[in-house]
Amino acid sequence: MSFYRYWTAKEAYLKYDGIGLIRNLKEIEIISYGNKVIEIIDNKNNIISRLQPLNYDGKYVGAICSEEN
Repeated sequence: MSFYRYWTAKEAYLKYDGIGLIRNLKEIEIISYGNKVIEIIDNKNNIISRLQPLNYDGKYVGAICSEEN
């Protein structure tokens, strides 16, 4: 399950950034993954962002990245 948590966090950030999955996912690093906040760093642009994790029924995961991060 942790693979999907990390994947959805990176994907949410890259979609928010407007680039999508064209960029190398290795450029985005998960600093911490909590129940309420995910912190990531964009190593290419030196940006730290916060995302909101989503968990539905213990079976599905996702993440939301917004300007209020």
